[in-house]
Amino acid sequence: MLSVIRDALKEVSVNQSTHSDVVTNVVTNVVTNEDKILSLLRENGHITAKDAARLLGISTRQVQRLLTDLKKRKEIIRHGASKNGYWEVV
Repeated sequence: MLSVIRDALKEVSVNQSTHSDVVTNVVTNVVTNEDKILSLLRENGHITAKDAARLLGISTRQVQRLLTDLKKRKEIIRHGASKNGYWEVV
């Protein structure tokens, strides 16, 4: 879902000069947060969404959304149960 939003925001930023700085910042932040989450998962596949949120300074819900989007795009895989599993970055 975030990728759809990101693509839509990119299109809006090209077509509309008004508010272009805001749109660019939102797109950049989404991409940057995804990259940061991937980096955290590479370092520690057992990290929780709560810990990732604390480290990144964003909400737990935002981390959950980003993880869901990364799973849908098959950039990460969850192995095991939610309590004792781990993340693999593909």
